[in-house]
Amino acid sequence: MDERGDSRWLGESGNVSRRSPPLRPLEEMKVIDDVLRRRRFTADHKLVIVAETMQPGVSTTFVARRHGLSPSLVFRWRREMRDVVKKKGPLEDAILPYSETRRLEDRVRDLERVLGRKTIEIELLKEALEMSRAGESVGRSRPASADEPP
Repeated sequence: MDERGDSRWLGESGNVSRRSPPLRPLEEMKVIDDVLRRRRFTADHKLVIVAETMQPGVSTTFVARRHGLSPSLVFRWRREMRDVVKKKGPLEDAILPYSETRRLEDRVRDLERVLGRKTIEIELLKEALEMSRAGESVGRSRPASADEPP
């Protein structure tokens, strides 16, 4: 037996073996057959977990382990949400799913295009109105000369 009371590490001479520990029998080995992938969490799911850690007397580490997460990840979510609240106000207004943000950005871009077209239309109509009030013909591209009949 060695100083830890474990005889597996002793060599034939009774000295501590410098070789790696013996392999475990196959029945003790666990085969991992599925591919581990990075998990993705929705903003709502993160919010629920962070809100749970804010309850009085609840440990962040306990909540993280109960949900199968690393405590450092939950601490990072707490910090990120605290920063968002400082910058933008209440959490409910500050956090939107990416798809919703993308949809709103597309909508704003479309509305800006429409606004630009309407602004140009208004300017053209104002010019046409001014020209008609001044007695000029609206459809002409060049001014009428004195030699041409009206």
